[in-house]
Amino acid sequence: MINLANTLKQQFRFSEALQLYNLVIKQNTIYPQAWLNRSSCLEQFDELLDHRTQKMIIEIIKGYDTACKSNLVPNDWKPFYLHKSTSLSNQLESKDLVPDKIETDKEYSSMSHFRKWCIEKNLTLNIHGMYCSCIANERDNLTLLEGVVSSKNILQYEQYLNRIKAEFSLVRVLYYESKFTDSSKCDFESCYSELNDQEIINIRSEKLRTCFRLCFSILDKLAIFLCHYFSLSIDKNTAFNNFWYKNKAILESKINFGLIAINSLIYDLNEKDGQFGFYKVWRNSLEHHILFLVPDSFDLSNDSTHTYVKISEFENSLQNLLQFTRSAIFSTVFAIVEDLRQKPPHDFENTMEITIHKKDFNETY
Repeated sequence: MINLANTLKQQFRFSEALQLYNLVIKQNTIYPQAWLNRSSCLEQFDELLDHRTQKMIIEIIKGYDTACKSNLVPNDWKPFYLHKSTSLSNQLESKDLVPDKIETDKEYSSMSHFRKWCIEKNLTLNIHGMYCSCIANERDNLTLLEGVVSSKNILQYEQYLNRIKAEFSLVRVLYYESKFTDSSKCDFESCYSELNDQEIINIRSEKLRTCFRLCFSILDKLAIFLCHYFSLSIDKNTAFNNFWYKNKAILESKINFGLIAINSLIYDLNEKDGQFGFYKVWRNSLEHHILFLVPDSFDLSNDSTHTYVKISEFENSLQNLLQFTRSAIFSTVFAIVEDLRQKPPHDFENTMEITIHKKDFNETY
């Protein structure tokens, strides 16, 4: 798991890498590499996105302090890690880390069950939430506009991002409801025929199926989003899995860590040899053929028009697809922000600062 996280970090897929590092750390393993590489990931993230907060510094320090205490770290290396820890500690407003943890736990406990679930499952669209569960992770405040100066029409792209966030929020709610909402009354009223075919058919499974389809819809919209921003060719068949190939020369001429992450994600979904290529097969079956969800004990027998998937495998894959889609959203935003930072406007005298406020959902429309 640590090696996989390291590979994802090298491909700038920070949300997925940090998710794995955190998972290993929660298992209380003896290996300091998870802590060290997590700190390295956060430092690289800060370097590329200029996102250093007091909490991030604290989290980076934890990695170096753990390495200094570990018997698995060579003694010759420990002075370097101690120097890093001391240097970072000098940047903190307070050197006592215990109150910070207490306050973070208190803020986390005050959130709704839904939000805590989103944080636990790594489904928030919040950069701070990649490494901390405090109150700063209460809302999905991912934006294109923070710290960016540009002559481009950023409001148009922020509108695109709003649309992506809205659809991802819907997927997340449907997935949450499939876990915690009782649909038995609705299922009874729907009155399906008993065919003894073992298909799992109910509102809960339909929510899962809908989530799977919507994730691919979001991915395809991200492809259109990137094509619009980078002035790439678009046709009626443009999708996440093919837009890079159609614009390969332009995209690979750019030095942009966010685009490297996007390309890595695309390779993982390749139907021929991608790790998650079968997701695309399932999506096509959901959209164009027939896909049945069945109990884990079911003896699978697929053909060209019928696909059977065991329910536990589908659910596990769906959670991963949601986290994969989240990573693609982050990477798209990072790719655009990085490009904007590489192309500041020439005429700073005529630039105008724009402040974007968050919607007030107490309003009635």
